[in-house]
Amino acid sequence: MKVLRFYAPGDVRVEDAPVPQIASNEVLLRVRNCSTCGTDVKIFHNGHQNITPPRVMGHEVAGEVAEVGADVTGWSVGDRAQVIAAVPCGECYECKKGWMAVCANQTSIGYQYDGGFAEYMVVPHAVLKVDGLNRIPEGVGFDEASAAEPFACAINAQELL
Repeated sequence: MKVLRFYAPGDVRVEDAPVPQIASNEVLLRVRNCSTCGTDVKIFHNGHQNITPPRVMGHEVAGEVAEVGADVTGWSVGDRAQVIAAVPCGECYECKKGWMAVCANQTSIGYQYDGGFAEYMVVPHAVLKVDGLNRIPEGVGFDEASAAEPFACAINAQELL
């Protein structure tokens, strides 16, 4: 498969890579769309303190479930899904209060986990345990679904105001 991998500011490469293997508590997603975020452009130019290269970038991801780990329930091959970008821990005080957006232990797709600028990506257990794999409703395209994350950011900001 092809991936877009970040090595350093200004050094992003399209490479061949094997289709990733999943653990029993993970899902393999066939990426159908991964939108480019303004943050991706900033990372390309400047890097990011939370990325340890080399890393497959891309955090606005939508696709089809290609494989389901043996310990994962509720998902089937062929399901259409969108992946959250910021991954709260689900266990800290803030998360337990429902304030997952301010989780101090937050990780991110495309930063600590390989992202969606690839033909396939692993949806890690950390995403699944916080219910961060979302079904794409009928009539919503993969391109629209991949833009759910920036749209959600705007809605969240409006609600906070």
